Parts: sequence; C-alpha cells; structure tokens
Amino acid sequence: MKVRIVPISKILLAELEGWLKFRVGMKKRNFMLQHLHMSFKFLLRGIQRMIESYSLPNRKLTPHMFRHTFCKWMLKATNNDIEKVRRLAGHSNIATTSRYLKDSYSDLADAVEALPKF
Repeated sequence: MKVRIVPISKILLAELEGWLKFRVGMKKRNFMLQHLHMSFKFLLRGIQRMIESYSLPNRKLTPHMFRHTFCKWMLKATNNDIEKVRRLAGHSNIATTSRYLKDSYSDLADAVEALPKF
C-alpha cells in the first residue's frame, strides 16, 4: 500500500473531525451492537459499496469517478498546473495525469466566451 501525506481543505478537516467525534460516540454504543455483528469501520470495500449504493439505475457511481472529478477540478483550480495535480493525485507518471487535461465541450465553450470583445 502506498502511503502519502496530502493537504486537505479546512472544510474537509472540520467534516472529518465531526465524523471522528460521531465515531467515538458509536464505539461507546458498539458493545450493544456486537452481538448483531455490526461494525462501523470504514474498510475499502465498505466505502466502495456505500458509494455504489448512491448510483442511479442507468449509471453506476464508483470511487474512481470522485478521483476523476478531483483531478479535473484541481487542474481548473491550478490553471492546468499538471505537476501539482500529479503530486496531489499520487501519480508516479505524469502521463497518467495528462489524461485529465482533455477539455470537455463546456471547457472549450468557456474559453471561446473568454476571448476579448472587439
């Protein structure tokens, strides 16, 4: 398993702190739930199942979609600084990150609208 240290936003930090406080409360109640074989641990497959449970009938939602969205949004936020995004995404090869540089039609339309008016 590859371990990395990455910065997170203050909003996400607050959400994680809230989750940890909730989890501590759940651990106190967990002794009552143990005989029901319930667990509040976030294991990798459990997170995948949770995300997939939010899928639409005709479109499966996957954890990779969040990664893809993160990379696209970070490219936009950093004015296409591919090296920063590569490091944040944990890609060892910049060619992997460059796949996210493909502009969508709306990105191209926004660029045309941003042209100076003569």
